[in-house]
Amino acid sequence: MEEYKAIAGDTMKKVLAYVDDTDWIEHKKTKNGRVSYKKSRDWEGYIYRCDFTIDSSPKNVETILTDIPIHLKWNKHMKNIEKLKDIEEGLQLRYSVSPSALMGLISSRDFCTIYGHTRIPDRDIVLVYYESVEYDGCGPVDKLVRGFNYPSGTAIFPVEGEPGKSTVVNITQVDAKVRPRSLAEKVYPSVLLEYATYLQHGAESLNEE
Repeated sequence: MEEYKAIAGDTMKKVLAYVDDTDWIEHKKTKNGRVSYKKSRDWEGYIYRCDFTIDSSPKNVETILTDIPIHLKWNKHMKNIEKLKDIEEGLQLRYSVSPSALMGLISSRDFCTIYGHTRIPDRDIVLVYYESVEYDGCGPVDKLVRGFNYPSGTAIFPVEGEPGKSTVVNITQVDAKVRPRSLAEKVYPSVLLEYATYLQHGAESLNEE
């Protein structure tokens, strides 16, 4: 399992570096968030960033993102998530399946990822991060296209003076094997803003419990 720990550590560093980058190009801004993009350092495609504020504490946002049953209740972009193996506390191998999109034009994709979450006290950040990996117990599945997540994740910051709020930075770079790739690039910004809205709804549901 040491190789997965090493991959996770590298993924975490890369996601934090993208969060800190200042050369993002703004693409779309709405009341739900702001989407930016730039060329990725990890593959030949683009990487996307979505900044937004959510009415929930960093601890609650961490729970909403990492707890599988809770996550599946709000994230309409995810059809199924399974834990394959615990690597160590806060680090797992996961298998996930996304639903079809664009009225069936894009079929379901599946992913095998290393998935972790940690708190970084010196930066006051909760970081959720993931990247696709190879795993013997996660082979190809008939009728599903295997997508690939390059280093991605979500950084969750507290809002000073407002303990019930968080600032969220979502970093995404995925090769969903959609061709032409330009089709995926057209829809990703809207998908990210939808995701921000879904996450807000998930937070509201958890706050009510």
